Amino acid sequence: MIDILPTASVSKPVAKKPAAKPVTKKPVAKPAAKKPAAKPAAKKPVAKPAAKKPVAKPA
Repeated sequence: MIDILPTASVSKPVAKKPAAKPVTKKPVAKPAAKKPAAKPAAKKPVAKPAAKKPVAKPA
């Protein structure tokens, strides 16, 4: 009966290998996260402060 327990534990490690594969796909998705980093271009819209010039109309 004791020998059966060790055998069961051996089957568990096998299950971990398949689970590790999905994890590998996640790292691949991270490169795509760099594209969102392109959002810094959103700072250009910050150039809208130039809209303050229209405010100069009161002058």
